[in-house]
Amino acid sequence: MALIKWFILISLFPTLVFALDECGEGSQDSKELHWETLSQVRLHAKVINISGLLCAGSLPGQSELVQVNYRDDQGSKKNLLVKDLMTSRQILISDEDLNLGIIKDGPIMSLKIDRMEKAAELKYNVTLRFLRNLSKMSKGRDHRQVDFFVVRPANSDELITTVNGKDPVEFNRFDLYISLGLNIHKVTFMDFEQMRLDVDTKNLVQVDEL
Repeated sequence: MALIKWFILISLFPTLVFALDECGEGSQDSKELHWETLSQVRLHAKVINISGLLCAGSLPGQSELVQVNYRDDQGSKKNLLVKDLMTSRQILISDEDLNLGIIKDGPIMSLKIDRMEKAAELKYNVTLRFLRNLSKMSKGRDHRQVDFFVVRPANSDELITTVNGKDPVEFNRFDLYISLGLNIHKVTFMDFEQMRLDVDTKNLVQVDEL
């Protein structure tokens, strides 16, 4: 009953939405770096929908990434140095970013990057962890992990993001779907509005912490 009351209350007050600048055009994107889009990020729920963007910055004329920026249309912004992301997981989204009293306190999504040294091309393994059971009324914290790859092929100026299904598939957006019970129950990977991979989060690796 308490959850239903929160749904009704939130629906009466529209959420403030901010314009989402393209990578390289945002005020948080350093003009000293060359910016590319890693992926669009979407969260779908009855109580809130969020559109976000992950941007990658590199020094002009160099292929290696030095910074990853996140922003979304709710006003959240994160500037993360790749050297820090390679050392430890960094929080991407927390309960404060969503500003909803019905979800658990603390981190919701984190990011970590590892350089794959043996790859012939520039390649990073990107680990995304998230809290699956968001509701304050659910017990414990169910953390899940999904990995994808950021690749700059030899003799190419463009980054490619891929995720492993039966075969590696390219994507430029991933969507997280939140159920009425406030569980992130599905992740889809999209490539120019075409779904390339659909994942039930119950089948993802469970981890101890974000």
